Amino acid sequence: MVVRGAAFTLAMMGSRTRLHAHWLTDTVAGAAAGAGAGLLVWWLFEPALAREGVRSHDRRGAAAGADLDAVTPATG
Repeated sequence: MVVRGAAFTLAMMGSRTRLHAHWLTDTVAGAAAGAGAGLLVWWLFEPALAREGVRSHDRRGAAAGADLDAVTPATG
């Protein structure tokens, strides 16, 4: 996924520069700003996404009967 995003970004940068719509430095700055914004959003929401992932895993496990501690006797 990251590779596809990077390839698309580089292709768009080349296209915008080749068509003389932007300077190369403009496209590099835009890519850096986009990457920075993406990292900032990820950093802000990562704890909430991790909590949601644990909750959804717990719900799916309970619904599927995956509570192995209650079924499997303790050994050792």
